[in-house]
Amino acid sequence: MTKVLFALEWLPSYRLGLFDGIRDRLAEDGIEINLVHGQPPSTKTTSGTQAKLPWATYRENRTVRVKGVRFCVQPVRDLVKDHDVVIVQQASGLWLNLLLSTKVVRPKKAWGMWGLGQHTNPLEVSETTEKLKAWETRRGDHFFGYTETSKQRAMEVGVPSDRITVVNNTLPLDLVTSLTPATEQLATEISGRTKNVGILISSLDQWKRLPFLSEVLARTREKLPDFEFIVIGKGDHGQPLESLAQAGSWVHMAGSQFGSDKAHLASICNVMVHPGVVGLHIVDAFRLGCPMVATTIDHHSHEFDYLRPGVNGVLTPPGAGVEEMSDEVVRVLTDSVWRESLIEGGRESAAELTLDSAVERFRDGIIQMLS
Repeated sequence: MTKVLFALEWLPSYRLGLFDGIRDRLAEDGIEINLVHGQPPSTKTTSGTQAKLPWATYRENRTVRVKGVRFCVQPVRDLVKDHDVVIVQQASGLWLNLLLSTKVVRPKKAWGMWGLGQHTNPLEVSETTEKLKAWETRRGDHFFGYTETSKQRAMEVGVPSDRITVVNNTLPLDLVTSLTPATEQLATEISGRTKNVGILISSLDQWKRLPFLSEVLARTREKLPDFEFIVIGKGDHGQPLESLAQAGSWVHMAGSQFGSDKAHLASICNVMVHPGVVGLHIVDAFRLGCPMVATTIDHHSHEFDYLRPGVNGVLTPPGAGVEEMSDEVVRVLTDSVWRESLIEGGRESAAELTLDSAVERFRDGIIQMLS
């Protein structure tokens, strides 16, 4: 039987449905899909980042440094040699990628990468690591890009277009779970007071412009005195929002929420306010019926491709400040015709960004690699 191996540094929980889907779909073609992964790095130990699949193989990673560069060493050489195709993450810090690129270790037929093509935020990477990643990407037999922008970035570093598959990175549908009493109580209390409710669903990191967001929220509250806001997510940079929550009773820090809890809180909200880097949570905005108001900044994640200003969300112009963004938030909240138009556009986008579609695109790329 033909065998394909996905070799990951670690397995995030939001990827479980994708790999289950790929495994089931390729079984129909008589292709065996296997997955091997280790533990997340120390920077990825927050809730929801590490998961397991019953059929996956776990092997603990170790770290080495070469001339000051950190490499994650995955002990998987034997598995690579035993498979026809190997697919790895596009990351310069993975020792396996270097071994594949230099042909020190090879699968029986082909190997490929999946990722962004090039990093969207140069402040997070060095020129040296990006050059290494570009060289490794060119050496692969195939590239699976997150979005159309990922394809363009891969082509810019020298990958032919006929060796690229655009997956359209997406999130799985949240599993329906029982609603916790705390979530139900919070939603009931807020909806009993107002319909002017906004939400943020995001990790609270330095790239989300949370100080700016806190100013936007405060100004929106001045324009709409019954405005309230829910924050779903955790992170080390949430202090500006926590300060607002402590100063009044209209900002609610809900922490990490999943499944029915997340969906229920979003169901009482009419706008998603996201002034920083936009990534996969734009899919949440589409699915949950919360039109996103985002800003024009230099370094969005590639899923920003999905935003169609005026159709499925709102994008403020370059250089827009607190006043302009709060005006857009108020408009979405108070203009029901505008809001419903954006919600409908989001539904249409969500219908295109299904997990089944991503699985089928992966299947097509894998078949191409095997041929």
